Amino acid sequence: MDLRPYIQTPKQLAQGIALIRSKHLFYQPFILADDVEVGEGQNLHDEYQGVTQIWDYNVYAPHHDADQGKQPEDLAVFRQRNQEYRSIYTYISDQICNRNPDIANLTVGEIGCNTGLNLFNMALRGAKRCYGYDWNDMQPVFSWLNRLLGTRVEFTQATYDNLYHRFKHGVDAQ
Repeated sequence: MDLRPYIQTPKQLAQGIALIRSKHLFYQPFILADDVEVGEGQNLHDEYQGVTQIWDYNVYAPHHDADQGKQPEDLAVFRQRNQEYRSIYTYISDQICNRNPDIANLTVGEIGCNTGLNLFNMALRGAKRCYGYDWNDMQPVFSWLNRLLGTRVEFTQATYDNLYHRFKHGVDAQ
C-alpha cells in the first residue's frame, strides 16, 4: 500500500519509522516516503539469497535510522518486487469484492493478518467491519494505520489452533 498520500507530517513518518525500528513493520509491502519502503517482495523473488536474518533486504530507508538488517541496494528493483508482491494483496481484495458486490454489509476477518494489509484494503473499499488476528502484537501498526487512513480496523492478539480450528485461550472472535 502506498501511504505517501496519507503521511502528511514529519511526525506521522517518524511514527512509521519507529514501527520499522521496533520490528513491527517490515513484511507486508508499504511505501511510507520516496526513500522509505518495507516489504518482503525482493526476498520472495530472490528466494532469500544472501539473507542471514529475518530483517535483511525488506526495509529500504537509507536516510533514516531504521535499525534494520541489510538494505536493498537498488530502490527501483526493490520497489518493483514489492509492487509484484502488493498485487497479490490487491488481487485478494478484488476477488472478495467481485464475489460480494454489497461490500458495505460485509464483515471481514483474517487469521494470521500480520500488519493487516488485506484488512486495510477492504476497509478502504468500504467493508462494514474488519477484524485481524495474529500471534504477535500488531496493535501499534493497526493504531497508526487507522489514524492515517481514517479506518477502524480492529486487531486482537491471539493464537489459532489449526488442528481444532479455534482460538486458544478463549478469544472472542467477532
